[in-house]
Amino acid sequence: MTQTEIAAIGKQVTRLACLHYWRDDPAIARELRDALARSTHSIEHARRVVDRIVETQTDVPTPAEIRRMASEVSAGVRRRYCDACARTGWVSRVIHGYDYAERCACNPAEAA
Repeated sequence: MTQTEIAAIGKQVTRLACLHYWRDDPAIARELRDALARSTHSIEHARRVVDRIVETQTDVPTPAEIRRMASEVSAGVRRRYCDACARTGWVSRVIHGYDYAERCACNPAEAA
C-alpha cells in the first residue's frame, strides 16, 4: 500500500470522530486505520465501510468490528433498517406450534 493510499485510509478513519467515544489518540487511530487497510481492497471499499459504520453505529467501532463490516460490505450485503427483522436478518415464525427462525427478505441467501 502506498503512502497516498495510507493517507486516504487515514482520512476515512477520521470520519469516525462523529461517533461516541472517539479519542484523539494516535495509537488508537493507527489501529483503526490498520484494520481498515488490511480488511479492504480499495480506497472506495474503505469509504463504503466507513459510510456503513457512520450510518449504522453510534459508538466508535473496534478493529474487529471494522473487519466484520468490511467483510459484509465486500460481500455486497447492504441491509438497511427492516421492520420485519430489525436488521438481524432473521424473523421468527410459528409453524404447528413450534418456533422457527427464517431468513428475512432483506437477508438473501449467499450464492453457492
